[in-house]
Amino acid sequence: MRAFDTGSFTGNSFILFNLQYLRPFFDYYPLRGALFLDVGNAYPSNEKINLGDLKWDVVLGCACV
Repeated sequence: MRAFDTGSFTGNSFILFNLQYLRPFFDYYPLRGALFLDVGNAYPSNEKINLGDLKWDVVLGCACV
């Protein structure tokens, strides 16, 4: 997940959902604004998954094509 430090999540099982929205700036398609939504978490095993304990982040960015 983009907004968390590397190594923040440990475990043998995980859930991850990513959503990305791109929109051109001023109708100029090579330059796009990006909005990212990440939802997920890592767990010790499949039996320990808790959907009430999901972490999330929202990130704004720019993409040049």
